[in-house]
Amino acid sequence: MARLLKNERKTYDELYWLYRGYVVLILKQFMYKGYDESARVLSFILGYKLYESQNGIAAAGPDKEKIMRYFEDYHVNYVISEYGEITECRSFQDNQFERYLSYSQDLPISREKLSGKDEKEMLASSPAKATRIACPTWPAPGLCVVHNKYGKGTVSTVSDGDYTVFTVNFDSAGDKKFSFPSAFVQGFLTFAD
Repeated sequence: MARLLKNERKTYDELYWLYRGYVVLILKQFMYKGYDESARVLSFILGYKLYESQNGIAAAGPDKEKIMRYFEDYHVNYVISEYGEITECRSFQDNQFERYLSYSQDLPISREKLSGKDEKEMLASSPAKATRIACPTWPAPGLCVVHNKYGKGTVSTVSDGDYTVFTVNFDSAGDKKFSFPSAFVQGFLTFAD
């Protein structure tokens, strides 16, 4: 893992250019904050709100262990800086950063300008809606899932192009198409036990 010297301060932009294709997070007060592309991926995977800040689009969360667990589950490269020192850095051979970035392009952005205090209150009052996906983490034909409206169903087809689309056959509603992982992350689908 690369480490910065304790007296060497790296700005977010410097880390961004050093670690292209990584989610870059910096500890600011009590929150792990990312901007622009990193914020979009963080928001998509963990369900944190995107908002406009002085430095661009941002997203933040307080729980470093949870954030790292999700990125490891989803195979997304990440680097975390605390007080000018890189404390966590993980890379995957099959880095999925670009995939989740493409899924996140249509996420809503709050137009509110937030102070640190407002940001803390907003995040505390609107917990993440993301659902942690238990193994197996990839849809395959024959996999049983549960939809929040249609009930139980079985994955019938999976197509992997620019993004993964899969079809689920429900007894009550017939065939329905979903994108992976957003159908699970947004809470529409869960894996059946």
